[in-house]
Amino acid sequence: MDCRRLVVESDNADALKAIAQGICNNGRIALLRYIKDLCNRDWNVSFAQAAYNNNGVVDRLSKMAFAVDFRVKWFDEPPIEVLPMLNLDVSS
Repeated sequence: MDCRRLVVESDNADALKAIAQGICNNGRIALLRYIKDLCNRDWNVSFAQAAYNNNGVVDRLSKMAFAVDFRVKWFDEPPIEVLPMLNLDVSS
């Protein structure tokens, strides 16, 4: 699959500010440095702030990622763990 456009949403305004201002260039924050490296790949990456109360699916996906490792995960279909939350979003 060829992915050229990526939108990253976060409810953490401070993290988005750190990425936007290039704070990760100082090399002290490993995760932000890793994000910067990912952004430098051959694709268009944009960042947006999401409302905290609207990110249940994202919260669950991040918990799933922390349980395994920090590598990039690609889902062709939503994991079964988030289906109830997605169904709730669709119905409301």
